[in-house]
Amino acid sequence: MDCTGCREALSELNSLKYQLSALKCPSCTNVSRRKRGGKDMPSVFSPSVMKPKHNIENILTIEKISNLLDQKLAPKSSIMIALRKELIQDVKSMIAIETSKIVNEIKDEFTKTTEFIMDEIKVLKSGESHHIYVAEHLDPETKQLFAAARKFKRDKNYAYCWVKYGKIYLRKND
Repeated sequence: MDCTGCREALSELNSLKYQLSALKCPSCTNVSRRKRGGKDMPSVFSPSVMKPKHNIENILTIEKISNLLDQKLAPKSSIMIALRKELIQDVKSMIAIETSKIVNEIKDEFTKTTEFIMDEIKVLKSGESHHIYVAEHLDPETKQLFAAARKFKRDKNYAYCWVKYGKIYLRKND
């Protein structure tokens, strides 16, 4: 191999294999098991005396786990087919729920708007004087001043009184 990365990876792999071969199975060496009589097993043991029941080939490796996952998660595996089927059902259910929520919100807004329009049509047909004003948000002092300006307009026969960008305007005539 010419690549430094490949040599380092191979070296690390060999090192990991050596470390893995030195590991002992706890169930084989009786470290974690207890006697049935209630007495604890000694916590110190000699690895040379106790031999594991199986060799290194029977231990799961990352490669074996990877191959098993590749087989189980393959696109045509039964697990993936069932998972896709469940996922599609969940997505359809979520879409149906969200769609019904949105449709209900639109219906509510439409109903409110229609009711408002119908009320305004009734007022217009009845012939009542009904003026619609677009009001700016005014602080309390300006609101009182605007009310006084409207009263002044009526008393002094001014033609117009309005508020624009928070300022009050009066106009005598066109």
